[in-house]
Amino acid sequence: MKFIYPASEEQLSKIQWILDKNPEPGIVDIRASFNSSSIVAEETGSILGVATIIWGDDASELYKLYVVPNHKRKGVGTALANKTIDILKEHNVKELLIEIAGESRPFWENFILNHRTINFDYDKFSIAIT
Repeated sequence: MKFIYPASEEQLSKIQWILDKNPEPGIVDIRASFNSSSIVAEETGSILGVATIIWGDDASELYKLYVVPNHKRKGVGTALANKTIDILKEHNVKELLIEIAGESRPFWENFILNHRTINFDYDKFSIAIT
């Protein structure tokens, strides 16, 4: 698996087309309208998923994390979330804000086991980036 950052508009359009054909609860559009960038995961030319970041000074938001349906439960979401944290570290961001959407709760509950969380409540939390 390789990561493309920042993702091109062509890649984002391909992922949006897949999402439109396979709707997911809580995810309508992978693009954010302001101060954002995206990371695409791909393998042998196939797009596996995308993470979209909305940038802030000390804290940034993981606006969307979407994995193409036939690549779910294969580590793509975890790899994209970890790559997002790596990129935020490079930009000296201290906190990653996440809101749980749709059926992603089990994924995030498992993911945070390896990270220090801040302000965890039922559907919103943040990960301390160190």
